[in-house]
Amino acid sequence: MWARSLAINLLALAACRFLLDGFEIHGVWAYALAAVGIELPTLLWWLAIRLWQAKAFSDLVADASYVGRLAWTALLVALTFVVPLALATSVPGLLVAEWISPLAISGSWTYVAACAITTALTIAFRQSRPLKFMLGFLRGEARVGTSEPVETS
Repeated sequence: MWARSLAINLLALAACRFLLDGFEIHGVWAYALAAVGIELPTLLWWLAIRLWQAKAFSDLVADASYVGRLAWTALLVALTFVVPLALATSVPGLLVAEWISPLAISGSWTYVAACAITTALTIAFRQSRPLKFMLGFLRGEARVGTSEPVETS
């Protein structure tokens, strides 16, 4: 499941390296570490979603005060719409990759172009988990990565 995403990240890093002047990365291990760094924010978000799906609608939430229910609603909106849109831009992933690996991106336009290349490849190969989740949530699908509809009675 994650191997294909890592391969696409490696492809995006190679494309950025050859197409963009201010994009510097050298060595096989640097590419591997940067590819993992690009995927890390999505993995952490995915784990948060899985935990939230397991615990979000417990009796504690139903019995919570108005402020507590409002906080859970804000968390729901953030985890299902705001964070997936931010992750789909590849900005958080490239920031983490630049932080944990020898990747160096100089110039804001180089950064924008690197995000665009990474995002375009991720969407073209249908590997954007945050967008898949968001669309599934809007369609009423029950779980991350499945297409089972929610039963309503």
